[in-house]
Amino acid sequence: MSGGEQRETAHAHFTFGGDMTTARRWRCSLVLTVAVLATMATPERHDHSNIWRRQRRRTVVGDVVGGGGGWRDLDYGNLTNAIRDIVEAMTVDCTLAVHSGVENAAADFLSNTIKSLHGRGVTTTHHALLTEDHVQSLLIDIRRAVTDGHHTSYIVLSTSSLMENLLSAIRRSNLMSRNVVYVFLWLRSPVSRTFKTDILEAMRVCVITSPRPGFYQIYYSQASARPGYGSTLKMVNWWSAMDGLVRFPLLPPPKRVYKNFEGRYFNVPVLHKPPWTFVEYLNDSFRVEGGRDDKLINLLADKLHFQFKYIDPPDRTQGSGLDQGSSMQGVLGLIWQREADWFVGDLSITYERNLVVDFSFLTLVDNEAFLTHAPGRLNEAFSLIRPFHWSVWPLLLITVIFSGPILYILVDTTDGHPQGKSMLYWKCVWWSVTVFLQQGAQHFHLSEKLNTRYSAIAFQRACPYRDNFDDVLMRLFEGGILTKITEEEYQKLNDKLMGSEKFDATSVVIEPVLEGSEPRQEDDDKQLTIAMSMKTLQGAFYVLAIGSILAGFLLLIEMRSHDKLKNAKRIKRVKTPFIYKQKAPIKFQNRLYDLKE
Repeated sequence: MSGGEQRETAHAHFTFGGDMTTARRWRCSLVLTVAVLATMATPERHDHSNIWRRQRRRTVVGDVVGGGGGWRDLDYGNLTNAIRDIVEAMTVDCTLAVHSGVENAAADFLSNTIKSLHGRGVTTTHHALLTEDHVQSLLIDIRRAVTDGHHTSYIVLSTSSLMENLLSAIRRSNLMSRNVVYVFLWLRSPVSRTFKTDILEAMRVCVITSPRPGFYQIYYSQASARPGYGSTLKMVNWWSAMDGLVRFPLLPPPKRVYKNFEGRYFNVPVLHKPPWTFVEYLNDSFRVEGGRDDKLINLLADKLHFQFKYIDPPDRTQGSGLDQGSSMQGVLGLIWQREADWFVGDLSITYERNLVVDFSFLTLVDNEAFLTHAPGRLNEAFSLIRPFHWSVWPLLLITVIFSGPILYILVDTTDGHPQGKSMLYWKCVWWSVTVFLQQGAQHFHLSEKLNTRYSAIAFQRACPYRDNFDDVLMRLFEGGILTKITEEEYQKLNDKLMGSEKFDATSVVIEPVLEGSEPRQEDDDKQLTIAMSMKTLQGAFYVLAIGSILAGFLLLIEMRSHDKLKNAKRIKRVKTPFIYKQKAPIKFQNRLYDLKE
């Protein structure tokens, strides 16, 4: 095969698919990376064929490939069957990358592996790792799977140096997820110490070795609740040519592994924030004196059998969000950098924090509202005639005055009333005034809750034992234990404030926060209840007195107006006298008529 054909094969991309069986819910996909690369340096374009030939010569003379004695020493038939059974047991997605050196050693290995996976309903995608650009392409594919949350497994068959560099790049890029499994085929050689030290507990790393032909041992990084330095590898399963996989499922579930931590130590940051945690800071040390979260941590420790050590964070803050350098400060920054295991406190769940840490089941449900200075107590005498501040009255009057004409204009322009416009105008004015004067819950409602805030435990990203903590927290929540310890700590804090010398009688009594329940309205009603007295009712008498004075004033005006009206009518009659014209009697009229005649 020429160098051009070899490069074409290295960059080839295969995609195969088949109909899935009804019993399998996940679309299976596998990433098999088979490459021979001694250096991670990016070669020049004209040196690409020379590097491939140099790698091929090293493979032929017996360079260690996948921990074996060379490509020709591998049992490709059993390796194909083992990969098929392992991927089928994982039920995850796949990408297949094969170096042309494998084709020279076993020409049918690639096609047989693809056909075997295709027959089990597994779709495959091909990747090659000849240059650093190919490695970056694979890391981009891994980052996409981690971000999208796809169930994916990456199976890598390559040189020891390449697998070490690839694992180190995954760690530096923080490409860890609970849904991604990295499988490395070391085959016959032992796993190097450099490779082991780069394994973090958050990584799901499998290492497959082959101590003899036809037999493969499967080691897993999350198989022990007490990992050593970094994370230890423990054999959890094996495959043989006669029996296949011995155990099902392929990997132990995290809930079973971390059911008992066997006295493992955790580094837990602590902050002074009553009543959640009471911390006394000394000259060069500190001491935790209890609190609600301290009780919660002890309950978790008793149930899961672990030990913990409090640490004092450098800046003694929780960490509000990502800064311009895309880094988190405070306690969350320590967890993000994996310098602390987890944190329990009054920590609200936000979008920015969820980008750097994983949150557990909620530990507190609280309601947030605005907090302002309470105004001074108003005089009860003017409580009925002074509902608003003086700055509100002008705006209210302007609204009442102009709302009627505006409503009239709107109604007149839409419907049109050629007759009775004056009556329509006064109806609009009267309706607007009545709307502003009337009140009650049928028209308006003001909520007392501004926002519901949820608090939870912050874990490292891809933490494998988060589900175990969630199970304990859910039981404590459903049993009312979280509510009980919260009430107790609030009561202790209240008693401490009441007994302190600096306690102010006008201070507000702290109300306990209950998870999943409403605040106690009866306590608020008792605090607001005041005995009735004449001082409280004097406002009503003031209103009565003002109304009586106004009524008497209007009566006096009406009486004066009535008297002036009567005098005006009498004067009018005198100025225009009545002239009486009496007719002459009929006899006299006839006599005069006769005289004329």
